[in-house]
Amino acid sequence: MPTGIYERKKCQPGCVCGRHRLAEYNRQRMMTQETRQKIGAATKSRSKGFYFSRGYRYLTGQYGHPIASKTGVVQEHRKILYDAIGPGVHPCHWCGKDLTWQVSLHVDHKDGDKTNNDRLNLVPSCQPCNTRRKTAGNPTDWSPGV
Repeated sequence: MPTGIYERKKCQPGCVCGRHRLAEYNRQRMMTQETRQKIGAATKSRSKGFYFSRGYRYLTGQYGHPIASKTGVVQEHRKILYDAIGPGVHPCHWCGKDLTWQVSLHVDHKDGDKTNNDRLNLVPSCQPCNTRRKTAGNPTDWSPGV
């Protein structure tokens, strides 16, 4: 039997030959029906003026709002608090540190529920207090000294 370039080699498990590399690439690119449905649902809700991501509600079409992105998207809880307290410097609800919207102001949900965007549930917070309070389980009587 001849050997050399005419002999077809058998591929081993985990082979990275060109033919199998291309097949794996194509398999990863193919979208499942479930993924298409998720994308369709997100597109439909965006056309309604909002969508959800990581538990937060994002508002679309907010062009011209001071804290909206260039694409007109703003997190609902940030917009509600901004509209209530306005621009400028505001103290952290927990430690009193001065904060500004564009640099350091985070909006904290006092009850820890990301979906509760009631104005009375939203307070300005610095990033360290917001993170440490979340780690502590979002107690409403939390203080930075604890």
